[in-house]
Amino acid sequence: MRIRNVVIDVAVYRKISRITDVVTDLTSHTNAIKYAATLLGEIMQLSYLADIVKESRYISVKMIHPHAKHIVTKNRKWAIVFHTEDDMVVVDSILLASTIRF
Repeated sequence: MRIRNVVIDVAVYRKISRITDVVTDLTSHTNAIKYAATLLGEIMQLSYLADIVKESRYISVKMIHPHAKHIVTKNRKWAIVFHTEDDMVVVDSILLASTIRF
């Protein structure tokens, strides 16, 4: 099994911050921190899962990167869009899973 380094785009960190703000408004700051940690944990799992995932066939994902792949989070709310380069996994975006269309 190949282990890759995970590189997260700054825009993804900003998106997670906005998600955390919304969760804080709906529940509590503690829950928001746990939610963000869970999202980041799932992103970090790409270090060993990236080679298993096939390139996406969805146009909305391919618009982000021509060789983009995506996985849906365990809670089925978010899609993590990424691509691989050499020994790295580059996380390009995080989208609402319901917005991924052909």
